[in-house]
Parts: sequence; C-alpha cells; structure tokens
Amino acid sequence: MTLEETRNVLQELAGKVFKNSTVECRLLSFKFTVIGEVKAPGAYINYNNYLTVLEAIGRAGGVGDYGNRNRVLVVRPMDKGTKTFRINFTG
Repeated sequence: MTLEETRNVLQELAGKVFKNSTVECRLLSFKFTVIGEVKAPGAYINYNNYLTVLEAIGRAGGVGDYGNRNRVLVVRPMDKGTKTFRINFTG
C-alpha cells in the first residue's frame, strides 16, 4: 500500500472510534542503494521522508576519481517496473 492508501484505511478505522480524528502517515526509514564509481558503494538507510540524489551520493562518500559526473543514472521503482533517467552534475 502507498502512504496515502494506508492513511485512508487508518482514517476510516479511527473515524469509527474517535470523533474528528486526523490520521497522518510517514515513513520512519527506507533503504536505498548506491552502486558504481563512488567511494563506498552499498545499501544505506535514510531516516527522513525525503532524500536527494546528491545526498545519496554524499552518503556513499562522493563520486570516485573515475566516476562520470555528467551521466549519473537514477533508477526508481514504480508501480509497473522501474523508471530510469540520467542527471548531469557538471553544469
């Protein structure tokens, strides 16, 4: 379930028990993986709701000496497969 779907289900259940209830759902953490020419490739855990590509690369120690900063590949899971796109960090 997505966060919004979860919130809706919980809101409906809470509404049966409490008057004027409000439900909010957040991710406490999620795992992400950085591979390729970075100084410390691997799996990491993010404890915020949000993470940028720059933060992810920074957690992995930054781009290595032989890394190509103008063709960073980002892969995101979607409902039906994955979405990929490239980011240019050089300008």
